[in-house]
Amino acid sequence: MSASKRIIDINRILVALDASPQSLAALEVAAELAAKYGAELVAVFVEDINLVRLAGFPFAQEIGYFSAISRHLDSQQIDLELRAHARWVERTTATLAKRTNLRWSFRTMRGAISGELLSAALESDLIILGKIGWSGQRQLGSTARSLVVHAPLPALFLQRNLRSGMPLMVAYEGSPSGRKALAIARMLRLSDNPLTVLVLAADHDEADRLRSEAQTLLEPAGIPVNYRWLSELDGQKFARLARLEGCEIMVVPADSQFFPEDILLSLVNETDCAVLLVR
Repeated sequence: MSASKRIIDINRILVALDASPQSLAALEVAAELAAKYGAELVAVFVEDINLVRLAGFPFAQEIGYFSAISRHLDSQQIDLELRAHARWVERTTATLAKRTNLRWSFRTMRGAISGELLSAALESDLIILGKIGWSGQRQLGSTARSLVVHAPLPALFLQRNLRSGMPLMVAYEGSPSGRKALAIARMLRLSDNPLTVLVLAADHDEADRLRSEAQTLLEPAGIPVNYRWLSELDGQKFARLARLEGCEIMVVPADSQFFPEDILLSLVNETDCAVLLVR
C-alpha cells in the first residue's frame, strides 16, 4: 500500500445525490475513484424535506425550465417525482457499480439534506457532491455551502464530470492538512501533466522554505511540478489563477489560516473547476 493511500485511507466514498443534473456527474466521478482505489461506494439520495414542506403552502409556485410557465407546487406530485428520481438514481448506481465491479450500497433519506449527509459522512473517508442544488441556480447550493463549512472529512465539490488527463493544482502552506492535500493531489494525478503547487507564504523566505518542503514530499513520486507563490489570497484571485493554469481539480487545505470560511465559500463558488477541501 502506498504512503499516500495510508495517509488518506480512502476505504469508503460517499456520494450525495439529489434531483439536480450535477448529481449524475458526482456519481460518475465517485464510481471512477472507487474503482481506481478499491473503495466501497455509498450512494445517498436525500429527499429534501424543505422542498416537500414548501409545496404544502398555497402560494408555492414552480417555473418550468424550458416553458417558463409557472404552476402550483403540489406536495403529492413533488413526493412522487422525488421517489421516481430516487429509483432512477439507484438503477444508475447499480449499472455503474456492475460495470466496474464495485462494492456499493444505496439508500434514500428524507430530512434536512445537510444534517443527513453530515451524519452519513461520519462513516466515510471522502464525500462527493455537486456544487449546485435542485434549484439550478448558478450560485452554490445550500447543501454544498453547509458542507464547505462543516464537513469533517475531505469533500469534493463539482458541477460537471471530470475530463480525462485532468491537471491538478494544490495549495500548500506547511500545515498537517497541507501535507495531506499534497498526498491526495499526488494520488489523484491521473496523467503526465505537471502538478501545480501553489505556495501560500507571507514573504520570499517562507515561500522558499515551503517549496523545499513540498519538493521533499513529492520527490519520491517522481512527479513533474510547477510552483506558484501567493502572499495574499481571496476566492476570486484563486479562481482566476486556477483558470489560467487550466486546472481541473483544485486541492485545498481547508483548515488553513489562509482559508477562513468566507474565502472557502467564495473559492468553491467562483471557480469552474472541481474543488477538493481537505481536513
